[in-house]
Amino acid sequence: LNIFYASLTWNYDNALGGGAYGDIGLTAKGKKILKILQESKIILDTAHQNQKTFWDCIGYFEGLIINSHTCFSSVFKHKRNITDQQISAIIQKGGVIGLSLVGDFLSDKKIAKIEDVIRHMDYFIQKFGDQNLCLGTDFFGTDNLPQNLNSYLALSILVEKLQKIG
Repeated sequence: LNIFYASLTWNYDNALGGGAYGDIGLTAKGKKILKILQESKIILDTAHQNQKTFWDCIGYFEGLIINSHTCFSSVFKHKRNITDQQISAIIQKGGVIGLSLVGDFLSDKKIAKIEDVIRHMDYFIQKFGDQNLCLGTDFFGTDNLPQNLNSYLALSILVEKLQKIG
């Protein structure tokens, strides 16, 4: 397999580091894995990491860093969302951030709306520009998606709304 990027954690602590709902930072075994990733020129995905592990990785890993699917704490607070400081660190490393469409990360509404997605996109673009933002839908990782935005085909609705607002 030609591995493009890899993650160290899911939502909970493991032998490599702390997940979003965990407490530990990067472990010694995690550092060994980062060295292998770096030597192999494999991108590090920081999705699902807690703050401690994220900042340990920023300090330790010299390769390209991304976050494949998340939302933004400044728009809506959630343990899986990242802060402006984390966004800046990923951008400084040349990485991209994938905006997740997981309803729980977008808002506190029972069912998120396309406007919630647009609110996160607008925040990012206003503060950081449009060069480091992409969609990290998580279509196959959750059932909690915004109303009318549950497939790649449905992304045309998002595109239409974005075009209307310029």
